[in-house]
Amino acid sequence: TSVTKAMIYYYFGSKEGLYEVMLERAFSERFRSLQQMNLDELPPERALEAIARWFLTDMARNTNLPTILFYEGIQNKGKYYKRIGILAIYEKIANVLERGMASGVFRPLDPRHVAVNIVGLCNFYFCARENIKHLWPDRQILSKPMLEEHLSEAIDMVLASVSARNPYPGE
Repeated sequence: TSVTKAMIYYYFGSKEGLYEVMLERAFSERFRSLQQMNLDELPPERALEAIARWFLTDMARNTNLPTILFYEGIQNKGKYYKRIGILAIYEKIANVLERGMASGVFRPLDPRHVAVNIVGLCNFYFCARENIKHLWPDRQILSKPMLEEHLSEAIDMVLASVSARNPYPGE
C-alpha cells in the first residue's frame, strides 16, 4: 500500500490512535442502527428476537468484527470496549429482558448475564468459523442457507432460554 508509518502518525498520532479510530468507525454505525430500532413498541419476545436477528445479520455481513472484538479483549484487556460504545448492545438487551420479566413473559433472570450469553452466542459462530466448519465438511459455513439455519437456531435458543413457560411439564 502507499500508506507510510509517517502518515499514520501524522493523521492518527500513533498506531494505537489508528486502531481506536478503526474500532469507532466500525461500530458507531452499527450502534446507531440499533438505537433507531423501536423495541419499546414490540412485545418483549419480538424485541429480543429483533435484537438477535439484527446482531446475527450484521455479523454475517461483517464476519471479521466478532474476531476483532475477541482480540480486543485478549490483547488490550477490553481497553477500547467501553470507549467504542459497545455497552449499548448489552443495555438494549437488558432493557428488553427487564421488560419481559416485568410482564411475566420471561423467567426471573439476571439481565446482564443473559445479555452476555446472547452476545456470546451471536459472536461465537463467526469467531470459531474456521474450527466449526469441520462439523459440516460438505457445506460452506458462511453461505446464505447455513447463516439462515444458524440464525433460526440461535433465535430459538435465545427465546427458549428466557421463556417463563416451563419446557418440562410436571417439574
